Amino acid sequence: MSEKKSLEQAALPHTEMAVTTAGDLPPHVAAIFEEFKGEKHTRLMRKLDYHLIPIIALLYLMSYIDRGNIGNARLANLEKDLNMTGDQYNVALTCFFVTYVVFEVPANMALKFLSPKVWIPFLALIWGTTMTLMGIVHNYQGLLAARLFLGVTEAGIFPACAYYITCWYTRHDAMYRTALFYATASLAGAFSGLLAFAISLMEGIGKLAGWQWIFILEGIVTVVVGAFAYFFIHNGPEEVKWLTEREREYVKYLLAYDGNMSGMGRSEDGSKRKYIKEAFLCPQVYTGAAMFMGIAVATYGLVFGLPTIISTLGYTNRKAQLMTIPPYVTACILTIIVAHYSDRLRQRGQFIFWSLVLSAIGFLMAIFTADKPDKAGVTYAGCFLACCGFFPAFPGTISWLANNVAGPYKRAMAMSLQIAIGNTGGIIGSNIYLVREKPAYHTGYGISLGFIGIGLIAVAVNYFWLNSVNKKREHYISENGGVDGVIEKHGDVSLTEMGDKSYLFKYTLRHDAVYAHLALRDPKSIRVFDLQPYHQEFPDAIISGTLRVVDLATSPHYVALSYVWGTSSSPARRIACGAHSVAVTDNLWDALDSLRRDPQREDRGRNSDGSITLWIDALCIHQSNQQEVASQIHLMGDIYASSSSLCIWLGKDTPLSDKAVDFMQRVGWQDLFEKEGEYFYRMPTSKTRWTLALLEFTKILAMALRLGRAPKRSWNASLDETDEILRNVWTRRMWTLQEASMSPHPWICYGRRRLSWRNVLYATQYLNWAPGNLEDFNTGFRKTDYEAWFRIASMWVSITQPPRDGYWDRPSGLRGPEVVLRDYVNFLHGIHTRTQFLLRLGTYVFTASVWITAMCCVSLIPGIPSHRVYIAQIVLGVWFGLYSLAWAMFFFAVFSVPYPGDRQSGLDAAVQETWLRDCSQPQDKVYGVYGVMTRLGVELLRVDMSVTLGNLYHDFFLDLLQATRNLNLLLAAGSALPDQPSWVPDWRLKLADHWIDPSVYLGKRMSSVVRVTPMKRTKWGRGMEGYLGIYGFGPGDGLIVKGWKIGSVAWMGAAFTPVSTNVPTQEAEKTPHIQNLEILQVAMKRSRCSRNNPGYYVFSAPLTRTAKEPDSKFKRHHPIDWPVDWRRPCTDILEKLERKPPVWSVFVNDMCNPLAAKRRTLFWSDGPAVEGLGNLPASARVGDEVLLVYGVALPVVLRRHDDGDGFQLIGYAVFESLDVMEGKIWAEMMAKDEGDGLQAYTIN
Repeated sequence: MSEKKSLEQAALPHTEMAVTTAGDLPPHVAAIFEEFKGEKHTRLMRKLDYHLIPIIALLYLMSYIDRGNIGNARLANLEKDLNMTGDQYNVALTCFFVTYVVFEVPANMALKFLSPKVWIPFLALIWGTTMTLMGIVHNYQGLLAARLFLGVTEAGIFPACAYYITCWYTRHDAMYRTALFYATASLAGAFSGLLAFAISLMEGIGKLAGWQWIFILEGIVTVVVGAFAYFFIHNGPEEVKWLTEREREYVKYLLAYDGNMSGMGRSEDGSKRKYIKEAFLCPQVYTGAAMFMGIAVATYGLVFGLPTIISTLGYTNRKAQLMTIPPYVTACILTIIVAHYSDRLRQRGQFIFWSLVLSAIGFLMAIFTADKPDKAGVTYAGCFLACCGFFPAFPGTISWLANNVAGPYKRAMAMSLQIAIGNTGGIIGSNIYLVREKPAYHTGYGISLGFIGIGLIAVAVNYFWLNSVNKKREHYISENGGVDGVIEKHGDVSLTEMGDKSYLFKYTLRHDAVYAHLALRDPKSIRVFDLQPYHQEFPDAIISGTLRVVDLATSPHYVALSYVWGTSSSPARRIACGAHSVAVTDNLWDALDSLRRDPQREDRGRNSDGSITLWIDALCIHQSNQQEVASQIHLMGDIYASSSSLCIWLGKDTPLSDKAVDFMQRVGWQDLFEKEGEYFYRMPTSKTRWTLALLEFTKILAMALRLGRAPKRSWNASLDETDEILRNVWTRRMWTLQEASMSPHPWICYGRRRLSWRNVLYATQYLNWAPGNLEDFNTGFRKTDYEAWFRIASMWVSITQPPRDGYWDRPSGLRGPEVVLRDYVNFLHGIHTRTQFLLRLGTYVFTASVWITAMCCVSLIPGIPSHRVYIAQIVLGVWFGLYSLAWAMFFFAVFSVPYPGDRQSGLDAAVQETWLRDCSQPQDKVYGVYGVMTRLGVELLRVDMSVTLGNLYHDFFLDLLQATRNLNLLLAAGSALPDQPSWVPDWRLKLADHWIDPSVYLGKRMSSVVRVTPMKRTKWGRGMEGYLGIYGFGPGDGLIVKGWKIGSVAWMGAAFTPVSTNVPTQEAEKTPHIQNLEILQVAMKRSRCSRNNPGYYVFSAPLTRTAKEPDSKFKRHHPIDWPVDWRRPCTDILEKLERKPPVWSVFVNDMCNPLAAKRRTLFWSDGPAVEGLGNLPASARVGDEVLLVYGVALPVVLRRHDDGDGFQLIGYAVFESLDVMEGKIWAEMMAKDEGDGLQAYTIN
């Protein structure tokens, strides 16, 4: 994840180049590209389409009708009137393709000397005339002559139209436009059948046959269209009047920078022979020609034969003419749809491949049913599918070659050569549907299927060959210092001359093309996404925007987006990224949809045009490019720190989300405060504190006197409501940790609601303070509910340190949110102390009233001598005075001591969050905190995606050890990663897998006790010899520590079995309980207890203190009152436990299941210092040694290697003995010899 230009960009130009490459263009070019980005560019392209495409589409439609109408003429008695026999009809079809293929290349060469405005109308006039004259032939020889000349005149129309498209559109916009005019080829079949049906009704008019009228009328229409075409075809943007001056300039630059960032395209000066030779030697030409030929054989064979095929299925000639229309119309629609998505996704080969597969399925259906009269419908359906397959495939074969050949002259030659070779398929297709085989036509269907197969093979070969070339060029670029190194080595001009052979040219294959001309050349380069705003007049418009490259050194304006990737629906939701359609996860789609509807606010990244510039890891980083991912991870800290703000997306609106946001905005009396800057509040006066204290006092008094339920605070909320934010999935993902910690201006977006970072800071402080200080606080809150946000706040303040009028100059040794928010914490503490004061004051007033009343009543008691009355009053007065003095001392003590607050460093918080959070890839445990760790002073090695997981975790441990000097990190080790020392922690383990919460021992910084010499390290931390302070590294990557052996594992139980909490009723259900009881029974016998064992919760409850702090005791739980005699059989013990629900719950929920879940078991230690019961990892063995290691908070279990050289770290142990766990034994040993008795142990 994670959860970013030159000639390389020129390799795959883009219609949105104005946006995407502005950083590398001349200023005046960049300015006009910026002007035409987004919707303005789209409108201009649409304007070009309206003026340019219709005329060439109409001309190509007429050419296809004129070459194929002979098939319709055949049904109108052409063969009978011209006395044609045998295969003469197939010969007439074939002769057209002979001259068509021969004259295609010369015709395209002539186009280089004559402009499209002249050449294309001229071709239409002469082939239209030829077609008209074909209507007056009287014999077979005349038909052959006319067909031969028709091939000559039509040979140049398709290459000329394809070339004309490239004069106006960039290469990756060309396929869709090529498909628009080629789609008319499929319509030609429909129109031809419809026209033939109508024209054939003119049979006998003017003494002409119906087939003659077909040729004459359709030829005349072509002549008329050709004459008008002269006025609608334009050589370039310079000569048209329907474009503004600015639009003409933009189109000119768009074409100039299509292929070379110098703005000159590929230079093709000098002899043209060079480019003709390159075209003839280009492998792509021949794979493309093979695809073309495969399609051409199937297309022309079926186009010329479809009317006849349908008529042989039992339909009349006129009905057969009409039944040719549906396949062609459907094919036309599919051709446009396929071309549209092919351009959007920048994928050619896949669309060609699956289109040909569809065609192959159709031919298979026809082959197996053609000779079965009762299956005529299936045969027709097969022909229908075949048409719907090969027509959409055809534009892709042309565009794929055009995309991957650089330079207009070479491209023109390559395209004409491909078309010339491919069109020889027309010669074959004209002769495969033989009259003698009707109605089966096995030869025609079989050969068509075979050539479709050739096309499929050619697609696969072309794809894998181009892919291998791309990989070789990427490898060459990486070996030569990147793009800049290649340019420096070969020169800009030389690389330009190389065209598609340039090392920086990337062939079009996949959706990767969206990044192809967005190369991140500079060390500080990233991509950003300009999200277009929501328009109410187009409520269903697709989410759209454009990518562009910016340099962090220029302080760009953008908003970083922090979100959970989540999953994608099926089909995946898509957004428009320039001319591409990009699949995104559902959560990202929801975030973008919400942000584009956000009010126009500059502080949230809005641009003047209403768009919002975003950095989104999944979109702005090319995730399949490992080299780029590594470089962007290394930049992650700078990306978030340089952002204008950070949007934390928590998800869509839910029924409870509004209440959760309201809670965070008001909790802790925030609605009473005056805002001070972006992050803080100005604390209220003392009068306000007394007012709030009085309210709290009345709440407590009402609850104490049971006068009814005390009124709730305005921010009271249920756990379900607060969980929407406090326990949101965003707080559990790895990558979001550093995103929120490093941005200087974070804010939260939850559906349509927004939450400031100020609210988060103060709400987390309040939630951390309230449970222990407010008597009526919701006791359902768990520390885990808010501690993730609290740690994020700690890291955020440690990293960003927002200024506030010299606030950081105040003397304080604390770091974390309590520094910035110390006034607020003291404010809360002030309310609490004032509330306590009022409670004590009430007690004092009540007590004083009683005393004074007593003093007065003494004098009223009859019969008591006056001197005794005085003595009683003096005694009562002295006691009252002492009580008042004690109360005054309490007052001054309470109001003179500030509330210390909780302390936690940003680095400790980051380490804890590393264990807490989830990630999809195990490497992300390190890469996900790379930026925040470096900001907190941890010197991590540079990101290398080729590093193995074990080496990555190895280095991460060493980096943290160097920064924290905290050997407590060893307490997370012992999982034995493959090929790594046992002291390397497995960061994939979560907090739930530990017996003692790592937040306890990770939060205890040992730097005040342990003095460590800074380590020197090599790349992998290897080769570190010698002893360094309290720990060091020996041969074989061994970690040297100092410690005392306090015992050995004399006995250990088997692994515990997880059991049901319900009382077992069946014998099979009792078995696992008895197995667990057998382990506990042995442990109890060893501890010499048969009943009422003091057995503290060493078996279950995670401990909350460290073993080396005598002044901080473990919480002493009540001993377990076992109602059993451990000498009895386990079946009897189980029966007694079942009858005691409280003890049964302790046995199952507090012992068996936690030990089983955490993979720990009970053991007995015999040793020089400790003999007692405890638990340890189930992977331990009898004979393993238990040590107290200097710098480690808990006893550790080591196993000596078989060769006696070093130890393996198994894990940590927990003893029932509080002398061990509270550090008394450690203190005694240290007092005895001041650490001289410590032994060196090498862990490897």
